[in-house]
Formats: sequence, structure tokens, C-alpha cells
Amino acid sequence: MNLVREYVRATLIAKSDRYILEENALKKVTDWISEKGTKGSAMIKKFISDFKTELEETGIGALILKKMTLGEDLTPEEQTFLKDQVADVGKGSFLAGLFILPGGGLASAALVKVAKKYNIDLMPSAMNNKQKV
Repeated sequence: MNLVREYVRATLIAKSDRYILEENALKKVTDWISEKGTKGSAMIKKFISDFKTELEETGIGALILKKMTLGEDLTPEEQTFLKDQVADVGKGSFLAGLFILPGGGLASAALVKVAKKYNIDLMPSAMNNKQKV
């Protein structure tokens, strides 16, 4: 095994002076991939949890909308919740439509980052990190 490692190292050094081999370089790379994978997994779990919350809120909004169409009066809290939920559905629909397009995943992420820079919130309320009041 050491003979193979030495051969590969000598070949790489002979090919180019740009290669600087470092001890445990492979371990560092695998550790980095593992770390990023763990973070990515946590982000996916958070997204799924937030998505479930958004779906539940949309269901509640549908019930309030049904109540409104039946002619029942809505409380101010219900009216506010319904307005916020309609805005969330609009934001989510826009981002989902953009995401479907070729390259839309990158475009969606870039658009959300640029919007945050200008204090514009394009994410549905369940997806942002702010606590609801």
C-alpha cells in the first residue's frame, strides 16, 4: 500500500509543480463532505417541517375562507390570518413556478437572497426563521 501511495505521489509531483500534497488530505476532504452532508440533511429536515406547517396553515385558511363564503362573520384575527395566508400562498406559488423552470433552483435561491438584502420577504411565513407574533 505504501509503495502505491509513493508512486502516486511521485507521479503527481512530477506532472506538475502546482500539486502540493498534504498528509491526511483525503481525510480532510471526507470530513468536509460529511460536515456539509450533515448540514444539508438538517436543512432538508427543517424545510420539510416548515412545509408541513405551511400546509397546515393553508388548511386552516381554507376553513376560514369556507366560513366566509357561507356568510358567517369573521373575527379580526381570522381576517388577518386569512390575509397573511393568501400572501403566503402567493409567495409559495411564485417561487414554485420559478423553481420548475430550467435553472430555476438557482434563480429562486438568488432571488430570495437579493430580496433579503433589500428587506423584501419572498418566503412564506412558515419558512422564515422569524418567530410569529
